[in-house]
Amino acid sequence: MPDLSFFALVSTAAAILGVALGVMLPAVAMGRAISSALDALSRQPEAERAIMRTLFIGLAMIESLAIYVLVIVLIVLFRNQLVYLRTRDYQFSGAGVDPQALSIRASAGGDSP
Repeated sequence: MPDLSFFALVSTAAAILGVALGVMLPAVAMGRAISSALDALSRQPEAERAIMRTLFIGLAMIESLAIYVLVIVLIVLFRNQLVYLRTRDYQFSGAGVDPQALSIRASAGGDSP
């Protein structure tokens, strides 16, 4: 099996970049939304209830976008099958167990050798 350390490095760097952008951009959008809401409140103080309700719904939508980004990046980072198979081979080879024999036995559905 080829060395997958470069692949693991690239996928980790992409995950870090994804989290960074997924947090920074919604934060900028929240700041703009709050700024616009305060501007609207200064122009029409009698519409405070409607403006605040709309602001909080918008902030909840923006925050959910940041949470979705985090969840997707964690799924991509931790469900990487190539990295998983590589680390599993290392774990079994250190214990003196043949990973190929285990995968054949698992695919056959039996637990006994």
